[in-house]
Amino acid sequence: MPILFATHTPPGYMDPPRLAADQVVCGPERPDHSEGDRVVSLRTDLGSYDLAAVIARLPAAQRPDLVVVRADATRRNRPGNLAGVEARRVLLIGDTHHGRAPIAGLIRYAKSEPFDLILLDYTRQHAHFFIEAGLRPVHWLPAFAIDPPPVAGPQAPRHGLTFLGQLRDHHRQRRLMVDRLIEAGLKPEFFMATGTAGQSLHAASTVAFNCSLNGDLNQRVIEVLAAGGCLLTDRLAPQAGLELLFEPERHLRLYDGPADLVAQAKALLADPAQAAAIAASGKAHYDEAYSRKPVMAEFAALLEGRDGRPAHALARDLRCAKPAAATPAQLDTRLALYQALQELHRLEPHLSVLFAGEADPDMVSDAVDLPRLAVAVELALGAAAQAAIGRLTAPGQVTAQAAESRRWDVIVASSAWLEAAGGPAFLERQARALALTDRLPDARKAGAAPAGFTPWRSFPALLLSPALAPIARVKPE
Repeated sequence: MPILFATHTPPGYMDPPRLAADQVVCGPERPDHSEGDRVVSLRTDLGSYDLAAVIARLPAAQRPDLVVVRADATRRNRPGNLAGVEARRVLLIGDTHHGRAPIAGLIRYAKSEPFDLILLDYTRQHAHFFIEAGLRPVHWLPAFAIDPPPVAGPQAPRHGLTFLGQLRDHHRQRRLMVDRLIEAGLKPEFFMATGTAGQSLHAASTVAFNCSLNGDLNQRVIEVLAAGGCLLTDRLAPQAGLELLFEPERHLRLYDGPADLVAQAKALLADPAQAAAIAASGKAHYDEAYSRKPVMAEFAALLEGRDGRPAHALARDLRCAKPAAATPAQLDTRLALYQALQELHRLEPHLSVLFAGEADPDMVSDAVDLPRLAVAVELALGAAAQAAIGRLTAPGQVTAQAAESRRWDVIVASSAWLEAAGGPAFLERQARALALTDRLPDARKAGAAPAGFTPWRSFPALLLSPALAPIARVKPE
């Protein structure tokens, strides 16, 4: 079956998986390239372009029966005119866990084109937003977008603790974890490699350390397990789905914060036999459940309108099974808050948020998938709201606390609640940032910000205290 895969990535970086022998890749970073009379790749404009016009450049025998569009928060690949494409059209949602308006922007794009199937592979926690926006069908298909090359034979460890990937300032939590490992004297080794070279490094490491960018089930999880490495990665929120795919302690190890990372790394390095046993178990489970054959079988089922595997059913996240879609205004308001909290979560190692007053259960349940964010509501929250939050979240994800019990990183409240609580004097004592529910999604209007608080330039739903004001100058990537 001829397939066209549209992506923003250049050759050698997050290459599309091989879905068929006759597959053409197009995108703004792909060259016009042919092998004999067969087109291999086509360059497109950056951002928006006419996909039907791109397909018209292909020989008749290579016109696709299936088109897969990978789109993410960078907006570098947003092909249009899919109505003019005579093929099944699949949207593969990429990064939605960082950047400016990453989820809202992709919802707008998904609604603007006639996609037959929408897939998420490593940001399952955001699927409910797409479903609430009225998009259908939406599915989670983990490991779809990655096809790690095989490693030849078992690899004897030649390295101790390794990390493969980026350590730029954008990866704040990753840098924090690496610094703690170094301070503990563990001497992790750092590499930049892709393809077979990267897989060989994972296989030849006693422990392969990983840290998500921002609570996402990143592709390194799949790569390490596919290579037969012993993976030590950060624990994600239940809504991310990692523990639906792999069993902690048996297939991989999960750490909770820097101290736990150091302790577990030391224990595994001191017991290489145990690390090897975890690696072997993780590899066997990957081969059985998430290598190309089972993943492609599930993809074929979804294309035919059948269900995927029960473990991947989005209805397991109760936020995906709400009885009615949100109105556009409701969703815009919630996304304005959530995307700001998500970006602050990327920047800060630990966060707390209080939803004050008669909190909106949807807003509260949106926030719980940020794994380092402690979510609380007031003790006096009404019973109906408490019950709704309990239905939408996992046990223990939301606590009830008094507003005066601590200094909160973020308080979400109405202007009336804030005035009754003491106004600016209360804020100075109790909050580093504020979201006014009656001023979402635009808190930049005159008089919205209490004295001393500044709307965040990129995420104006959050009003920042002087202690956080420098963040207003940090541009999201």
